[in-house]
Amino acid sequence: MVNKERIVILLISVLVLTSGYLVFRQNNQINYLKKQNLSYAQEKVEIQQALEAKIVYETLRIAIVEESIPTYNILTLNTDEIFVSTENIEDIKIPSQMGDYRLHKLTPEETMAKRESDGDFLYLKFTKFELDLEYSIVNIQTAGMFDSVGGLNLGFQQKGKVYGVWIS
Repeated sequence: MVNKERIVILLISVLVLTSGYLVFRQNNQINYLKKQNLSYAQEKVEIQQALEAKIVYETLRIAIVEESIPTYNILTLNTDEIFVSTENIEDIKIPSQMGDYRLHKLTPEETMAKRESDGDFLYLKFTKFELDLEYSIVNIQTAGMFDSVGGLNLGFQQKGKVYGVWIS
């Protein structure tokens, strides 16, 4: 009888150890999948941020370097600095240089403070920024001295761009 009891205890021990090992392995697999999911989510955020930065860059390039914004001559008159409001593009990277111009980004609060200290000034403002992987829409206009002086409506597709100009 003693041998039977030992065999039963041994079998129960093997079952407990095996079940513990299986739970441990399952937890490791779950943790691995969680890490993979976090990595995928981070990669998705990075792709989104890169796309946003590219569209902002291209919009500014079209407006400034290609001189496509209708108020280009007024905006760049006697200056090598252009101010860009971060309104509607708060967390998106703005280049510090575009063509021959230094770009200065201003939050809406900084824009208001500059207006109060220096008086009215012209700056670029993104009035619409709708990002989609297939077709994105961006509106940028010159603002400051008037409510709206003129701007660009831009549409970006996977390949190519479509844009129009308006003058108020």
